This record gives sequence, C-alpha cells and structure tokens, in this order.
Amino acid sequence: MREEKEIIIVCLLIFIVGVVGIFLTTSFNGMKYTSIYIKDYEANLYIGKNLTLEEIYSYEVLEGRKYRMLYRDWKAPLVYNGSLNTPYVKVLNLSTSSKDMVGYVVDYKGDIFVFSDEDWIKRNIEEIVDKYYIRNEVGFYNPLYIRNPGIYTTSYKFVIYPPIETDNVFYHINLKLADEHLPYKNVKINVIDENNSILDLFVYPSTFKVYKTYFGYTIEGSSPKNDPIEVEMLLKPNSVNGFTRYVYNVEGKTISAYKKYTFVSNIVMTLKYLLMAIILLFPLIAYIIYLKFGKEKFYVVPEYLSYVPNKNRKPWIVNLIFAGDAGFFDKEGFYATLLDLHNRGYIKIMNGGKIEILKTDLENLDVYESDVMKFLMKYSKNNVFDPEYIKSLAQKYKSSKDKLKKLKDELDKIMEYPRYSSKVVNAFLETRGKKIIIALLVISILLAVFLYFIPKYSQTFNEVFYLSIVFVVQNIILALTPTSLFGRWKANYYKEKLEWDAFKNFLSNLAMIKKYSPEDISIWKDWLIYGTALGVGDKVVEAMKSLNLSELVADYVIIHSNYDSMKTSVDSVYSSTTGSGGGFGAGGGFGGGGGGAR
Repeated sequence: MREEKEIIIVCLLIFIVGVVGIFLTTSFNGMKYTSIYIKDYEANLYIGKNLTLEEIYSYEVLEGRKYRMLYRDWKAPLVYNGSLNTPYVKVLNLSTSSKDMVGYVVDYKGDIFVFSDEDWIKRNIEEIVDKYYIRNEVGFYNPLYIRNPGIYTTSYKFVIYPPIETDNVFYHINLKLADEHLPYKNVKINVIDENNSILDLFVYPSTFKVYKTYFGYTIEGSSPKNDPIEVEMLLKPNSVNGFTRYVYNVEGKTISAYKKYTFVSNIVMTLKYLLMAIILLFPLIAYIIYLKFGKEKFYVVPEYLSYVPNKNRKPWIVNLIFAGDAGFFDKEGFYATLLDLHNRGYIKIMNGGKIEILKTDLENLDVYESDVMKFLMKYSKNNVFDPEYIKSLAQKYKSSKDKLKKLKDELDKIMEYPRYSSKVVNAFLETRGKKIIIALLVISILLAVFLYFIPKYSQTFNEVFYLSIVFVVQNIILALTPTSLFGRWKANYYKEKLEWDAFKNFLSNLAMIKKYSPEDISIWKDWLIYGTALGVGDKVVEAMKSLNLSELVADYVIIHSNYDSMKTSVDSVYSSTTGSGGGFGAGGGFGGGGGGAR
C-alpha cells in the first residue's frame, strides 16, 4: 500500500477514535446507560434555629421487576429516635407515592425500623440489611419488586445537626447533600433563610446556577452519577444549632478553599475544551507532521517486478529495511541469510537441519553475516552445527540463569535484534517525524497519569481524564504506524522500497511466478533467498514444488522446521526459569450519600 493511502487511513481512524471518544466521554452522565435514574431531585433547606432538610426524589424506572428498594443514605450518623453528642442527622418522616412500598429506617448502629405490621416483610428487610451491611439509610421496600416502569416518588424530612466551624465572627457549615448516588437529571435546591442568617453562600459544583430569591437562594443544575453536591455557608454566629469547634479565620479559609476550587475547576474546564479541540484536530496535526517529515517524492514503479531490484543488497538488510516496517527484523531475515551463505559457499545445509561450515575466513562478510557465522562456528563440532545441540544446552543451563541468558542473547542477536540495526535504519531513513510522534505519545501518557492522580471534584474532572485517555489512544495508533510513514527515505531509497514491494507482489502471485522456466536455477535461488527475506518465501516454495525443484525446496523447509524449533525451545526454557511475581471547600462537607436503588 502506498503511503498516501496509509496516511489517509490512519488519519481517518484517529478521527473516528476521537469523535467516538468525545461522544462517550461527554454524554456519559449515567442517565442514558441505566435502567433507573432520578428525574427530579428537589430539596428545601431551612436555615432556622435548626437546620431542616426536606427532599423529594422522583425516580424514573425504565425496567420493571429489577428493583425493590428506593433509598436515601447518608455518610453521617443517622438516628430515628433519640440524639447523639456528635454531628448527626435525624429522620423526622418519610412518604412515597406507591402504596405497594413499605418505609424503613436503618440507623447508625444498624437498628432497623420497619413501618409495617407484616413480620415476613420485616424479616426480608432485616436479611437485606445484614447482606449488604446497610447503615444510615432511609427508604422504601417493595417485597414483590417494582413491576411496572414509570415515575415513583419518595420524600424525606430530616433535622441536621452539623459540625460548625466558628471564630466567633462567623459560623461555617459545609453540607454535602450527595456524593454517591444515581444520576440526577434535574436538581433544584431552595435555601430558605428564615432569620437572614446567611452571610455568604458557596455551591459545588460550580456549574450549578444560583439565584438570589426573596426567601434566600435557589440552586439549579444536573448531576451525573456520583457527582458531589455541596452547599457551603458562612452564617451569623449562634444562628444554627450544631456542634461547634473553634477555627481561626473562618471566612478566610472558606473563601480561600472556594477560590482554589473555582481556579482548578476553570483550569480543568479549559483543559476539557482544549483536549476536545486537540483530539478533533489531531488528524490534521498528524497529516501536517506527515507532510513535513514523511511525504515522499512521486515515483512511477510497476505493480509487479520479476527481477531482484538490487542484488547487491544483503538479504538481512532487505528484511530489516524493505520487508515491512523499517527497523523491524524477524527470523525470515536470518533464514534468508543462511540460504544466501549456502548459495555463496560459506555453509552447506544438510538433512536434519545440520549445517556444515565450509569457510572460516569472514573477511568478505558484513557485521551481521559475521555474527551468524561466528555463532555457527562457536557451537559447532568438527565444523558441523546442529540445532539440537543448542536445545540440549538450553536444558543443561536451566540451573545457571547467567549462562542461559547469554545463550538466549546470542541467539536473539542473529534472529531478532542484529547489531547496529538503528544505524542501518538511519542510513536509509530520516526519522525526525517518528520521534515527534513518540514524544507526543509520552506527553499524552504523562498528562493522563497526572490527571489520574488529581482529586476528582466533579464529573468534569473525570471527563478530562477520559479525554486524555482518548488522546493517548490516538497517539498509540500513530506510534504503531510504520517508521517510514512519518520518516523520509534518504536519497532514492523510496524508489527502491517501491521496487521491493513490486517484487514482493510478483513473488506472491503464484500464477505469474509459475510462468518462468525451472531450468534457470540461479533465478529461482535468488527468488527463494529474497522472497524469504521479504516474508513470502512460502509462495516461492509453493511454485517450486509444482515445478519439481525439490532440492531448493528442501533447504527452505529444513531451515524453517529445525531453526523455528531451536528458537522456540530456548525461549521456552528461559521463560520457565525467569517467571514473574506478583473540611473546607469541595469534598469536605458533612453528609454525603444520596438517592439510590437496589
């Protein structure tokens, strides 16, 4: 495939990933992907001598016979009868629109109050409470499950005795109305200031709208699943009952915490839209990098070439540079080198995979070919190399990890990672564009890691983190592209690359290759050697079999079967021996919990 098509496909792919990622990230508020959510949450918070909270939850149940409990829990001690000498919430009453549901309260101790005369219902609720270790919860239970989809309403009334920070100038209360809850589609909170006690009000998340009204304040918004909802207030001293503790400079700490929250929130919101823009524009960015560092000159090369484009090019270099992704070397390069050394009279491939060493003068060989010959000579006996001997050595070295690792490294050097591969690649390719892609990948990963560890005050923080993951995925796709796509071939090597591709196409076409005469053995030998280097040696062998060129076919089959087995054996033994082992501001409020269902 020519690189023009490759870059278009890559850009289209990362664009699709970006659009889908943004859609899933920004639309996932829980309501579209759940069988129940809270359509309307309305609360009246009375700021009088006591802090009184009235709540109405309107559940929309989308799937019948799945839920049997609608509840409101607290992350604060809940009492039904009596009082505590620490901050707590007291239940005054509860009601529901459904006659089929039974109310219950589970206090902070686990004591259960069921508003039914039926003993079996009480036992059922007790079993559920024990099973889920329920505490600090008030709600309604339907023993026959909620059968029909529809709207179901529950309401509660509480008196809250919160922790209060004071410096004798201000009272500070931070009330968390929810933090782990179903999605709230519509939120409306009326803060009713009965005695004009509120001096300042701070609402979390900052995306909620706050209106000043004749009775106090109205707060409106929408809350995704588990998004915190908090109301923080500065009040006149001695205006509300609660549990006070002295804190120096209450006003300063409150305002400082809120400013910090809004500052971070604004940064995160800006980062959200910036990431969305980068994600959507990233295909264009990738294309610009390609134009700057990867776009090649146009060459006219036929689709098929029946001759070896460059016979002076060593088979292992053809495998490393032209067979696929430049810089990726595989065992076919090693096998092609063995066939080439056999053809040039340095070795003789024998039955059973053995190799007879015919020449020991390595002066005319390059570095990689010398490494191959040195390996064969080092582990040969009487100038005959036997792959079975390498297998036996691997078994022998099981108890000596250092010797086994040395053997594996020697084998890897000739079958996977030739020396000086990077220098060879740099001789053919200018890789600055690919380095930019790798740098972008590293930056995207560091950003995602940073965002993972910062506190998640609201859904927006989660969205930014998920968007960073989308950006990482886009960069991974680019990083996995061939080196040559964002690199530029030096000199006229791109033309040679196209010629090797055309030659590979020819060798892959059985009908075309079989047209050539079997008498010209030298041509078939070249085709087998370079076809192996290009990864299509099996196609050449298939044609040879049909033309009865059995001798050449035998060499290919012997090498593959015996040396595949040798490499696998060493890797397997090595793997078995190494193994593997094994307050103030947002989030600081009193209360928590929220509306749920089970």
